[in-house]
Amino acid sequence: MKKLKNLLIFTLCILLAFAALAGCKDEDTEGTPNDGGNGGNGGNGDGLFAITVTASDDYEIIPSATSAAAGTDITLTVSSKSIDKLVTAVKMNGTTLGKWDGVYAFTMPASDVTLSAEVRSLTEVRSDGMAVFSENNLTTIAKNANHNSDSFSDKNWGLDISFVDAYWMTILKNEIISTAQNVIPDSAITLKTKTQSMSNVIVGAKILIDTEKISAGTTWLVMDFASGNVSSDKGSLAVKITVCEYGELYVETMRETLVFDISGAGASDGQYTVRISDEDHIDGSTAGASPFKDYTLNAADGEITITFDYVAGHKYWIRITEGSADDYQTALTIESRSTDGAVYTGDGEYPGTGRLTFTTPGTELTLTVKSNG
Repeated sequence: MKKLKNLLIFTLCILLAFAALAGCKDEDTEGTPNDGGNGGNGGNGDGLFAITVTASDDYEIIPSATSAAAGTDITLTVSSKSIDKLVTAVKMNGTTLGKWDGVYAFTMPASDVTLSAEVRSLTEVRSDGMAVFSENNLTTIAKNANHNSDSFSDKNWGLDISFVDAYWMTILKNEIISTAQNVIPDSAITLKTKTQSMSNVIVGAKILIDTEKISAGTTWLVMDFASGNVSSDKGSLAVKITVCEYGELYVETMRETLVFDISGAGASDGQYTVRISDEDHIDGSTAGASPFKDYTLNAADGEITITFDYVAGHKYWIRITEGSADDYQTALTIESRSTDGAVYTGDGEYPGTGRLTFTTPGTELTLTVKSNG
């Protein structure tokens, strides 16, 4: 009887031990991937959730990872496949993502993610709301050239923007996007504001493009401006920009002739140097690297004749010096003169202050040089 009792107790202990082990096993397996991916270890059972991109002919999205655990920060490289289209929004599972410092990013949820984007086709807009793109801006830019910038030493290309109907704006918000980063990268673009005289009211801005950072090709600049003072004051511009190699920016020229009558200024057969300088010179253009050219000639019968290539629409200044070199200190004065297709305003108090303009190709203008003695 005693042996039977001991056997029953032993059997009971074994059964209790098995029950305890079974309970521990059930507790350890709670929340495994067997619950269909909702247990926190990822849809594939490895703790990672998939990141996929909706295929498109308009845009490309490259995530920093193709799968990630919940809570992981994911950044996106987003670009349009056409320079004529702009990505306007990026979405994750249909929800629009934010953009910080030009970068789209999100935190990985505990589920698979699908990414997509929205694009719009670009058309030129030079005036919108408060913003106006200056009609004098050149939209063909030469590499390594300096034009309309704030410094003669820096290789920058300036594009002027004016602001109209912006009420007492002292804070300017802006975003400038190049649709072809291989042509004009964002790192090549800066903006300087222009303020009203004797105040800090912003009335314009200059977009400066570092021409040492750009490459030949075509891109759009999409420019969004908004007042930080009045939320309703805003404008969005879009302009196509072409970048060419230095010296290839085409400018139209006309062959023009200047005749200098120096009979009353010195020896009728003496030697003179004439400097003709383009006041509106475009660096990197087909007109040449230098804005001026010197001509040293001997007068014949009291006259000097020069035929040169004149850039259409530009103004020139002229200086004439007796001898073989240009010298502003001894330059002679030129009287005003005009004819059909050409005007010279004449030197004022100092030589070289007059301005020459041709409007008709093949025009000849005779200028009278006076002695300063």
